[in-house]
Amino acid sequence: MAKKRSKTKAQVSTPQSHEGLIASISNWMLRHDVLSAFLFYALIILIFFSDVVFQGKIFFVPDSQAPAALNAPLWKMFNAEGIHPFWSPYIFSGLPTYGSLIFTPFVYFPYLAFSFFAINSTLLAILHFPFAGLGVYLVLRDQKVDHLPAFLGGLAFMLTPHLISMETFGHGSKLMTSVYLPLAFWAMHRLFNGGGLKYIGIAGLILGFQFQRGHVQIVYYTWLLLGFYLLFFIVQQIKAGDAAKFYKPLMQFAVVLLLALGMAAVLYLPVFEYMPYSIRGAASVFATAASDTGVGMDYATQWSFSPGEMMTFIIPSFYGFGGQTYWGTMPFTDYPHYMSIIVLGLAIFALIKRRKEALVIFLLLEIIIALLISFGKNLSFVYGFFYDFFPYFNKFRVPVMILLLVQFGFAVLAGLGLQSLIEKMKEKTESDFAKKFLFAGIAVVALLLLLTLAQSVFQGLIQSFYPVKYDPATQAQLNQMRFDLFLRICGSLA
Repeated sequence: MAKKRSKTKAQVSTPQSHEGLIASISNWMLRHDVLSAFLFYALIILIFFSDVVFQGKIFFVPDSQAPAALNAPLWKMFNAEGIHPFWSPYIFSGLPTYGSLIFTPFVYFPYLAFSFFAINSTLLAILHFPFAGLGVYLVLRDQKVDHLPAFLGGLAFMLTPHLISMETFGHGSKLMTSVYLPLAFWAMHRLFNGGGLKYIGIAGLILGFQFQRGHVQIVYYTWLLLGFYLLFFIVQQIKAGDAAKFYKPLMQFAVVLLLALGMAAVLYLPVFEYMPYSIRGAASVFATAASDTGVGMDYATQWSFSPGEMMTFIIPSFYGFGGQTYWGTMPFTDYPHYMSIIVLGLAIFALIKRRKEALVIFLLLEIIIALLISFGKNLSFVYGFFYDFFPYFNKFRVPVMILLLVQFGFAVLAGLGLQSLIEKMKEKTESDFAKKFLFAGIAVVALLLLLTLAQSVFQGLIQSFYPVKYDPATQAQLNQMRFDLFLRICGSLA
């Protein structure tokens, strides 16, 4: 009988033990949701870049090969002779290594930590991606968003083509600087909304790391975002009747800025010292006025986004897909600023359902401002205002780069929208949801059928937008390539 009881007990406890294990894992993930989210982001990005991480492949692109070639003799001098080079004689008759940011080893503290594990620079950059998702996740969790919508909002930002392209096209420093933007916003949001000394330290540390990584333009855009949020927060306080307390966030902002700059002073002091002698400090040959000590408006705005190219937010191939197929206003580009119909749809839903929330209002305003700046020469009076009146803004070029702020804003709004959609679905009956789902399905099928039947008319309409730059035969072949790419991706999206 004892054996039978033992056997029965074993048979019954086995499924219970499995259920218990699943329950304990679920409970652990809920208790440690931030760590769990980070680990899932890391797993996803390692799978996404599996050929690079596990098969030793590399991105062989000019923007990474040229700096590597310039730095090779400097690293050789450092490693073989123990000399830390502060001058590089191999470009433009010589440049200061720190002042020009071409050779700044060991300034970035996280690099020092990873160097003990012999991690190469490509893998190091890839390991930064999860922090981009984590920052958005933390922002959304602070807004009482559930785990899944918050996770998907972070995933939407982490896998944005703009962010992915930074690594694949050799802009590792830009990528590693960009991932701190959501974390910086989260830390400052916490600080302004009641955080104490702890969040001054956290914000200073995050922004100090971002300063250290050395992509000055992304750092500038981050502080532009934070400065605008400071102004927005103070206005909100004044409207709430707390005008006398405006000095507190202002002082917090100043302290964090000083802490972050202090962490990277070894890098930025040489940059400021060298700036008057560089293209970004001396009067440019492209400048239209002697007082213009920036890079010149024409040069600064070459890579300007255009209003029409906002179509690539939902259809990535609308303006070609980079290379020869691209027909927008920029000199060239290799990727679209795609964010997906789903993300934009959820963001719009958030703007409708949560339009009175302070964060939603702020995100809408910052998206609009960043988008207007990104238009550059295509909206010159806006870009010109910032170029002329904002300190150091005239040192930068490639206005389209500021779309990073737009993509951050839409990712957060998408998480908020998904949360609102889930709550709305819970209020509806199953029959109401089924009817709407069926109606949406019929509408999509009808649209695809219409496009199929009227493909030749539709093709003529789309191709009428393409600029004519080549002989008729070449132009016709290129137009066909563009339209085929457009139609194929539209079909896959549908």
